[in-house]
Amino acid sequence: MKQVERDFFLKPTLEILKEIIGMKLISEVDGIKTGGTIVEAEAYLGENDPGSFAYGGKKTKKSIPLYGEEGRIFVYLNYGMYYLLNIITEPQGKAGAILIRAILPEMGVEKMMERRKRKDVKNLTNGPGKLCMALSIGKEHNGFKIYEKESPIKLFYGKKFLPEKLKYTGRIGISKGKKLPYRIVLDNFNSKIK
Repeated sequence: MKQVERDFFLKPTLEILKEIIGMKLISEVDGIKTGGTIVEAEAYLGENDPGSFAYGGKKTKKSIPLYGEEGRIFVYLNYGMYYLLNIITEPQGKAGAILIRAILPEMGVEKMMERRKRKDVKNLTNGPGKLCMALSIGKEHNGFKIYEKESPIKLFYGKKFLPEKLKYTGRIGISKGKKLPYRIVLDNFNSKIK
């Protein structure tokens, strides 16, 4: 597998969103690799996006990382319970990110089940909080560059799906800006879990 280079992030966020579906997301924690194919993600476009932490240009603890360098990892705690993995997708100084919402579990599946206290792969990584628990992703991963060899979380080129296999919808789990078609999902991906 070929790791994504920094140049991958030198394009508009919505273009990156379309291309990130089918890529491989791999974490390495305590020498154990876990991961799989990205099948669902959402874009957040910054100061003009009512769903973004940066909406209106507010500088808060959660919005400041969105202004960082493209390709950096941003993990935050949602509802005080679940870590969510984002990748910064705009040049430094301009807010924008992609939230990774789901993967098809493929590598280190038994370890992911152990971390999630599950006996099967059904619903193992089909949500952003579940995904972070399964891959053991937390705040300690903030600031790593996902394209660097030293990063414990890496992104690799993977399969490209035909456009008709990709479904654009409104975003999930937010109240403002939820109708914007910034969520992309591989159609019927749950049926691919064996």
